[in-house]
Amino acid sequence: MARQARSRRLATTVLALTLVIGVGACGSPGPSPTSSPGPSASSTPSPASSPVATVTPTASPTPRVDAVKPFLAILTSRTFAATATITGELRVGSATFPVSGTYDVRGADNRQSMTIAVPGAARASESMTVGGVAYVMRDGLWFVKPAAPAGSPAAADLASSLRTLLDLVDTGTVTKGGRTLHHLETRGEASIPLSAIGASDPTGDGVVTLDFYAEEDGTPVVMTIAATWMQPSGKTTERASMTIEYTFSNVGGGIVIAAPQQVWATFKSKRFGYSTAYPVDWDAKQSPAKAQPDSIFSAEGTAFGGLRTSTGGFSLNLLTSGYITVLKRTGSKVSVTSNKATTLDGTKARLIEWTGIYDGSRAWHVDVVVVRGTYVYVFDYVSMAKLTDLDRAMFQGFLESITLPKK
Repeated sequence: MARQARSRRLATTVLALTLVIGVGACGSPGPSPTSSPGPSASSTPSPASSPVATVTPTASPTPRVDAVKPFLAILTSRTFAATATITGELRVGSATFPVSGTYDVRGADNRQSMTIAVPGAARASESMTVGGVAYVMRDGLWFVKPAAPAGSPAAADLASSLRTLLDLVDTGTVTKGGRTLHHLETRGEASIPLSAIGASDPTGDGVVTLDFYAEEDGTPVVMTIAATWMQPSGKTTERASMTIEYTFSNVGGGIVIAAPQQVWATFKSKRFGYSTAYPVDWDAKQSPAKAQPDSIFSAEGTAFGGLRTSTGGFSLNLLTSGYITVLKRTGSKVSVTSNKATTLDGTKARLIEWTGIYDGSRAWHVDVVVVRGTYVYVFDYVSMAKLTDLDRAMFQGFLESITLPKK
């Protein structure tokens, strides 16, 4: 504990020195730079198609065996487990985009990933529910899904929604994918929310229909979901629809769905205006004063900090050079091992790795310097041990989630 406390105090000192002294020294008055915004990219998606499998009716409108009861017994069982492949298409106006993904379920636990192949800008989503806790992936990081506001309908995932569908009718057998299967329909419009299939409808409830195809013993084989809603498009709205199929396999198999090893939360800097993600088991502290950084600490003595000050009219390269000069003046045996170009929140930046001695102990750092508007921001990751690939990956997680103020 004493070593941990000392590491934290030292990390705090290093953050303050490197961010406050280094950034502050770069903010001297100087000529105002000029800038021109880069071209904005725009693209018009080209239509594509990924039709779902066709269904061929057979000459058995009235099945000799009703598959509804065994099907529901399997689907609603607390031990139901299966893997599914997702295929289908999304239509928005006249454009069509293929949809693909995977779905795993075991009891109340489930995990789904889905990709909509918009040309040049594929949209991917991933979510899971494990042990009653819902998680959603953003920018490659797992977050606990926020609770619904008080008074709003409870959010539902696909697994929990399907368990409410108890009113089905077996309409007969059909040939689907070369197999003879029982076609099970819901008697009315299904109550499954659009959010359960990765879609949202800001203008209304939308319409969702479901069809199931099962073996005679009730084993699920295919689930088809068709949804329609109105999608905002500029100042108007366009009709949108999605038709997707879940083709099940390994029903009753040993499906394993584990909670994320690393879960992140969102930190919003009250003083400096940026936001970043950080691991939920780290301690986050807001800047107590204008000249002191925000600080986020791990239990191992590593830390992340952020600070901003005026550019004084200097360019990114001049500010970075000045920052390094100050680092060498304020620490002993300071050595810069890397200084290369990168980007942060879509803006050009510099990534610097360096090491130095403070308070008699050596610390290792990886920093990013970036200019946004009239401010220069510096983000520093410090470790009391030599940086590892895990440290760099952790710092990258911070950086990729940072959102800077527009000005």
